[in-house]
Amino acid sequence: METSLFACAEVRQGRVKRASKKEVVVKSFIRRLISGIVPSKSKHATAQIAQVKPLEVATDVHPTAEIAQDAWIGIGARRPVIANTGEVVGYEFCIPAGVISRMSLSPDQRVKSAYVACAIASACLVEKADKIGLARIPAHFLDPDLQLQSCAGIWIGIEFQRDPSELELQIDKVLQFAHKLRSAGAKVGWDANLIEMEKYKLDLMPDFVLLQQGEAPVSALIAARSTWPEALKELPTIATDLRSEEDLEAALQGSISYVCGAFTLSKVASDKTGRQPIPPDVMRLMGLMNLLISDGEFSTVVNDIKGDVGLTYRLLSMMKSANYANHQGVQNIEQAVLTLGRDELYRILSVMLLRFSGTRKVSTALEEIALWRSRFLELLAIDRSEAMPGNYFTLGLVSMLGSILKQELADVVQKIALPEPARQALLTADGPWRAYLLIAMEVEGQKLGSENSVAKYFGGAERVLALSDTAWEWAAEKSKRG
Repeated sequence: METSLFACAEVRQGRVKRASKKEVVVKSFIRRLISGIVPSKSKHATAQIAQVKPLEVATDVHPTAEIAQDAWIGIGARRPVIANTGEVVGYEFCIPAGVISRMSLSPDQRVKSAYVACAIASACLVEKADKIGLARIPAHFLDPDLQLQSCAGIWIGIEFQRDPSELELQIDKVLQFAHKLRSAGAKVGWDANLIEMEKYKLDLMPDFVLLQQGEAPVSALIAARSTWPEALKELPTIATDLRSEEDLEAALQGSISYVCGAFTLSKVASDKTGRQPIPPDVMRLMGLMNLLISDGEFSTVVNDIKGDVGLTYRLLSMMKSANYANHQGVQNIEQAVLTLGRDELYRILSVMLLRFSGTRKVSTALEEIALWRSRFLELLAIDRSEAMPGNYFTLGLVSMLGSILKQELADVVQKIALPEPARQALLTADGPWRAYLLIAMEVEGQKLGSENSVAKYFGGAERVLALSDTAWEWAAEKSKRG
């Protein structure tokens, strides 16, 4: 199995570029590992999928061989890890619940090891970019014989089945694997509940404690932590699978070190009494962005920017930064607007808008996630040769503004000029652009391997993840504080 970790890393590094001969060999190797569990792709299903354009999503999508074939790549759907500073400091990778359920019945350890190797490889690639790479691994998937390369710096959270009859069988395996991971340079953690069970005491302490929300409120997680021995309290704590932005913030305020969860589209701010007025800077930026969307006159755009001294200063200062080294001759707003063009200027204003909107504990993280979603939808639209891909950037941006501004989404939609398909997708979850929001939420929720996934409409899960990775890199760069 030594090859599997290397193989998965190569697959993840493929990005958006056409696969090289080496990558094709790697992917073939992984598929051979999974043969017998995942059915081969049918020509009939492939032909059907190739004909889907324009994009419409059925409500009664049935499982196909294409979806099953792509299920293994679903492990690559990263989810941001947020520190108690409110910033995105890394990404989480886990094996989808559907895969765990299906593989739990399989005696074939090769397949389970392939998923473990892919999760670890994905975390390694993130760590190389100076971020926390967190891989969550089911204990019953572990194989002490799995050959590991260097795992220096990555975090591996081991998750246990709750069946007492299974726990004893897993303990020895976990101990062997944990020692092996530490020898390879990884940090290893596991569920706090197991640490507290006297019957299953492990002979080593974890490097961090893993908490899962499940059905419990966040307050229960925080209360349970207060009862831990002091030695455990001093360890970093990661709370995963949190269900909402409010839960994420509550956990961070309750002394949890890191949090992770899905950011889903919500039509109404959950706390109506906690809504805040939209800051004047944000309203001005919205007006300027509307001008760009509606093809406002060049002179009008320039005059609006000049009318805001702060915006003028920030824009001209940015043009002198290293990111725009090729445009050092820009000395005024007219030149800046002409040099940037409408699309790039719109993206710059979007970053500023998100930055000015931040009043929450997780505002910095929300900014990066919003930029990822916006760029991700735009890249999907470009990939499908949509007429105006910039409109999909706006769709992604607006879909996050309700949460960021603590406003009803319907109110935000009224303030930004949007095409009718975007309004339909946001307000009624309907229309031809609905699938773009669905695929974003599938990636965020790590559900690309689900039976009803819409990934097939976008070239398959592997293609979707390559574009998602590119969008994350762009968002991380754009959200850096100067």
